[in-house]
Amino acid sequence: SPLARNTQRKILAERADLLLAEARQMDFTFDEVVKLLEQRQKLLDEGTVEKKHERRQLY
Repeated sequence: SPLARNTQRKILAERADLLLAEARQMDFTFDEVVKLLEQRQKLLDEGTVEKKHERRQLY
């Protein structure tokens, strides 16, 4: 529903604000954060991240 989508957008916006604030405190530029997110998305698309998480849960 549209309300649920708006709520989801609000949650993601709050998380984005926290990420950007933390990145700024660590002297990361916005472009560096975007590049990192793109790299992480690529790993998710490849399934690499899920495999690492599965291995961690086994130990």
